[in-house]
Amino acid sequence: MAKKTKNIVSPKTQQFVNYLKQMTGTKIVTLLTESNFSQPFDIDEKGNIGYDPSHEELFFALTERMINHPEMGGVVIIRQFSPLKTEFINPQGEKVWIPIKNLYGLILGQGQWQGVQKDTLRLQFGYDSQTGDPLEKEPAVTYQDIPDYFFTSEKQ
Repeated sequence: MAKKTKNIVSPKTQQFVNYLKQMTGTKIVTLLTESNFSQPFDIDEKGNIGYDPSHEELFFALTERMINHPEMGGVVIIRQFSPLKTEFINPQGEKVWIPIKNLYGLILGQGQWQGVQKDTLRLQFGYDSQTGDPLEKEPAVTYQDIPDYFFTSEKQ
């Protein structure tokens, strides 16, 4: 059934999803639309989206609308899990090992996408969106610029 969905999306959307799947490791990709709808999707190291064919269908449908619908757009946040882990002391005082995560951001709309610079991401994730108060830095997260291959197509 997911194959049917892929056939109804634009080549631009298919290209974008292929770029996401090229990123190594397990990822949580969160789609945030301009209407404040937010939906996270797991993408495993093999490029499978979610745990049911309906997850991939929804992912393609939302991504298609965010890229190509003239009145919609949004942001994609990619949380990429590294095989490397670091020691962390949790709130209960216990030592635990947590994966190091790379965080990327993209803005989608009007048939294209644009990377969010890592310094901008760091600022956006460093403050409470409602109060403006600084937030404690999330442990084991590094902010990254989106990989260059997202922008190698002549069509982009």
